[in-house]
Amino acid sequence: MFVYVLVLMKLIDDGDFKSAKEFGDYIIQRMKSVNRRTLDYLAAKAYYFISVAYEKMNLLPSLRPYMFEAYKSSCLHLDQIGQATTMNIIVRSYLQQNLYEQARNFISKTSFPESVSNNQYARYLFYVGRIKAVQLEYSAAQASLIQALRKAPEVGAVGFRVQVQKLLVIIELLMGEIPQRSVFA
Repeated sequence: MFVYVLVLMKLIDDGDFKSAKEFGDYIIQRMKSVNRRTLDYLAAKAYYFISVAYEKMNLLPSLRPYMFEAYKSSCLHLDQIGQATTMNIIVRSYLQQNLYEQARNFISKTSFPESVSNNQYARYLFYVGRIKAVQLEYSAAQASLIQALRKAPEVGAVGFRVQVQKLLVIIELLMGEIPQRSVFA
């Protein structure tokens, strides 16, 4: 599985998204036949990179049924990193199609695992903030986005921090607040 993830990463880095998607389909079939708890972290990484390949080809919604199945399996096996990763992929696929109501329903009916990495939790909070902003719940969106900024890595992830900050500025303006000048620097 480790080698599979490395090959998938290499295909994505090379820009060969069609081959990455096909190889991702093979990995999904292979993971169905293997049921080992030691592969939880590698399976989560594989799901993430498979979703990247599908997203680059604008096919992420077609991956959703597999992700629901993987989410159900990770819930049954108490695989928290798998739950967090597949939850974020499912919500991202909903948001890509502007299905905010379905994303809100999915988030409200599930609970995010507590002991996962801050990166996954920050991504989840960003998605929650986007959903709340579209539903005109600005104070809840602002709280989620501020928490996402706090959970995001200090070093690296500049693109993520910029996206969160842009949405946070828009929400603050909609709430009638004026953002600090230091935010724009």
